[in-house]
Amino acid sequence: MRSPTSPCAPSTVIDCNKAIASCRRSGGWKQGIVLLAEMERRHLKPDMITYNTELSLYGGASSDWSQMALLLSEMQSKLLRADIISLGASLRAFELCWSRAVQQLSRSQVHALLPNLITYNTTSTACAKASDWQRASQLLSGLRCLHAVPDIITWNSLCDACDKGALWLQAWTFLLEARHSTASPDVVTYSSAVSATGRGHAWMHATQLSAGMARDQLEPNLITYNASSSACERAGQWETTLQIISVADSGHPPADIISYNSAVSACAPEGKWQLAQFLLGRGLQRRLLPTAVTYGAAIMACESVARWEDAIVLWSEMIQGNVAANEIALNATLSTCENAAKWQAALSLMEDAEQLLIQLDLISYNAAISACGAAAEWKLALSLLRKALDVGLSADCITYTAAVGACERATKRQNERKEGLRVRTKPPFLSMEMLGPNGHLPKP
Repeated sequence: MRSPTSPCAPSTVIDCNKAIASCRRSGGWKQGIVLLAEMERRHLKPDMITYNTELSLYGGASSDWSQMALLLSEMQSKLLRADIISLGASLRAFELCWSRAVQQLSRSQVHALLPNLITYNTTSTACAKASDWQRASQLLSGLRCLHAVPDIITWNSLCDACDKGALWLQAWTFLLEARHSTASPDVVTYSSAVSATGRGHAWMHATQLSAGMARDQLEPNLITYNASSSACERAGQWETTLQIISVADSGHPPADIISYNSAVSACAPEGKWQLAQFLLGRGLQRRLLPTAVTYGAAIMACESVARWEDAIVLWSEMIQGNVAANEIALNATLSTCENAAKWQAALSLMEDAEQLLIQLDLISYNAAISACGAAAEWKLALSLLRKALDVGLSADCITYTAAVGACERATKRQNERKEGLRVRTKPPFLSMEMLGPNGHLPKP
């Protein structure tokens, strides 16, 4: 009789194994668990094929690795020793948890189970996702002890680990090793190495790597171009960044919004606000959807040269275009208003942020308070200070200095107005020459 909780009720272990294997097509590792429970209920003893089939379901799906660990423990309790198939499947399931993957690989060596290249590559990929290049490098040493030859997946995972850890020198070393091995580097290898040089602020090496791709007869792809432009952008090399974007624009596929974000961001520190707006417009013409990063970088370019009106226009375009504005773009716009003492515009921006549910931070309040302070709007400055404290922000020296400065400017202006009024109402100075012969003022 078929159980109401099971998708099927096979009568033999072989039938159960086939039923579990059929779950692979639908990615149903949970159905496999139900079938295992059904086998226990029917007093059918799962064998190695049963567990390996179930483990393969976990390895091919985004399942919970803790369930995989329970399954492996159950195997041990039944005195079933994991083989190379079990190891490979469990490593794929543990890929997002590198420590478990390394532990599982070490355990296999203790049990005299020799891992192969696939299992090492899977574990190395897990380490790469955790940015643990040292552990991945140790795995490479272990692989060589087995007299196994690293393939392109091995080198790519090593370079990827170095990329995430911004270790450009180690990535370069692995790339050179790959070039002298039987597995020649591919575009993925170079892209990871180029990206690592960018994170490590070694932009000149990024351009050298691009030249190395040409020597290896590899055509750079969009990922490579974006990694190179990002490296140059971080180093403030805006001219080189624009050259890379220009080349990428003629590629297949052409430059995307990530490419343009790097180009616009490179213009910001140099105050190239006109070039930044040109690039933004060019991206729109190519039907690229700008992001908050694009607009934020263009606004920062305006900020560095005090172009507050252009910054406000860009902010308005971002809001009207339904681009998800963030606090970076907001604070950059507020900063331009602060430098120009445009307190009305700053307060309007604060209202926009509240309507857009943008979290105002201390930088936002400091800029708005400073804008009010520069215009001697002391009441507004103190009101903003009180509001910042009410929302739980800890005011710093900049906050209090801006608020006190607002009061000082207001007092100074008030004293100047009083002094001007006193000067205007002061009796005119009289001299002897102004008096008539009889000592009296002449009649008008």
